[in-house]
Parts: sequence; structure tokens; C-alpha cells
Amino acid sequence: MRPDQVYVSNIPFSQNSLDFEGTNIYGDFNIQKIFQANRFELTPFAGAYFSMLSISDYWLNGTKYDAQEKFPGLTNTVAGGLAGIKFGINFGKHAQLNLGYKAGFQFYSELADENGQVYYSTGNPITMDFKRPGALTFGLRLFGF
Repeated sequence: MRPDQVYVSNIPFSQNSLDFEGTNIYGDFNIQKIFQANRFELTPFAGAYFSMLSISDYWLNGTKYDAQEKFPGLTNTVAGGLAGIKFGINFGKHAQLNLGYKAGFQFYSELADENGQVYYSTGNPITMDFKRPGALTFGLRLFGF
């Protein structure tokens, strides 16, 4: 997972100089309302997401480092909101072609290790901004409800 930008003591690293490897647990939920007119469907939605990334290795300027040696239990925790819209065309009772977009934004972000050392959190001068969930979606639903 590559962050958009990393600042340490207000010195930015470029996107290509820092990468992470680890396990990401991600979940989101949303509330949506479907508006339908004949065969056309418009579905706006809003919700929230949570992501927890445990970092095992990192690369700085192309050199790999073991994060567990220097920062045991290094974990990035992020919570934020989601908003999006989906447009669909229904081809009968159980088939739909749809196109949509969702975007995310952060409320809270923190990088800490298992000893309680916080390396950054929302609002600190040391920040890391991981890519927020966002996607252009295209789908074909068959035999759906």
C-alpha cells in the first residue's frame, strides 16, 4: 500500500520513495436510496469505512526494511466517510447494467506500535495520508433482486 504523501518533520517524501507491505482489514457500510423510472435507476449512497493496516515491511528509496525490528506491531488505523452514486439500466426483472463512483474521506488516522508509541495521528505535523477508498465501478447483475 503506497501513501499519497508522507511528511516527517514537515519534509515531504515523494510517492515513489516509500512503500509498505502488510495485512489490511477493511470494512464499510452505507445507506442508499434507489430512485427508479421505467428501466432507469439512480442510487445515491453515503456511509463510513474503517481500515486497519498492520505493517510488516517497508521500502524507503528502493531499500527494504523489516518494520518489526524497529517498530514492533506497527499499525495504521483509519476511519472515514464514503459517498457515491450508481446509475443503472434494467434489462428485465432480474438483469441490470450499472456504472457508479464512490469516494472516501478521512475523519481519523493514526500510526502506532504495540508499545503505545504514536508516530502520527490526525492533526500532528508528522502525517501519512494513505489513498482513500474510491473507485469507478461497472457491473452486470444477473438473477438479482
